[in-house]
Amino acid sequence: MPDHGDLIRAVAGHFSPRAIARLSGPVRAWAHSLVGDLVSAGSFDTVAALARVVPTRVVGDLVGLPEADRYQYADWAAAAMSLQGPDSVIAPHVADRLGAMREHVTQLGTNGGLALAGVGAAVFSAADNDGPLTRQDAISIVWGALIVAGLHTTVAALTWALLAAATYPYQWDRYRNWHRSGDPARLAWTDELLRYESIFPLGYRTTTTVAKVDGYVIPARSRVLILYGAANRDPARWPAADQFVVGRHGVGQHLGLGDGTHRCIGQHLARLETTAVLDAFAAHGVCGFSPVEQQAVWEPNAAVRGWSRFPMTVTLREANHAARI
Repeated sequence: MPDHGDLIRAVAGHFSPRAIARLSGPVRAWAHSLVGDLVSAGSFDTVAALARVVPTRVVGDLVGLPEADRYQYADWAAAAMSLQGPDSVIAPHVADRLGAMREHVTQLGTNGGLALAGVGAAVFSAADNDGPLTRQDAISIVWGALIVAGLHTTVAALTWALLAAATYPYQWDRYRNWHRSGDPARLAWTDELLRYESIFPLGYRTTTTVAKVDGYVIPARSRVLILYGAANRDPARWPAADQFVVGRHGVGQHLGLGDGTHRCIGQHLARLETTAVLDAFAAHGVCGFSPVEQQAVWEPNAAVRGWSRFPMTVTLREANHAARI
């Protein structure tokens, strides 16, 4: 049976920097239009009108998911993520749905429900051609690595991206200046965001050998809880760890995307989605964000730190007035 590395290598080429660069133009053009409509319309919830819409469209197109089902997958991904953290009151209500979710993906792969040009169809095709992948491997990749991991974490990340701009207006001013000049320094926003907020703050791993950490011995084959959020705010590693500072030295070494063979395969796609959205706000003249905190609602999820609702007001540069978003 293929190990985790084999499963990731089966789709790695579809998420390489070069592959994601080919998506940049269409994704940026679409994000520019979406954000323009939001700014013009006036009042929007950041989660429902932006953060859920972007990965649902981008990941849906990339994987080849049927358009009619895409928002259902976003809900399923949120439910699946809630099972990856510690036990909670949520888990019993979603555990029995996972079988139905996987069965739906199985039927898509079996009955030609995935677009032929998408990554999902390519994964199922590889499993049918006597390669290292089995059908069950293909289901796990499409459902777990592409749909679950690709949708819900990005919903949270995009919401936090706007909250960071609201909380640190100086950093947003820097971003706008970088955007205006085409400076790639703005691309570091996503990595600093993932360090600062640790959207996926914990994970579980199993030691393969005896490990020593800070004087403690962890036996081989031990289940270990890893607190990514604590590591990403460690003052011994990060000067001014509790501050959001875009462009800080070594920010690419944060653990917000995992590490080693468990490093997020969609990291380049996540950077593209975040930057495309922020670039669109900058291009449409948004010079400030103000969260409507009294109307914000936390999402009950045991693994991902995010929101179910978060209205936001944006201030426009061209006219001295605000539009709700």
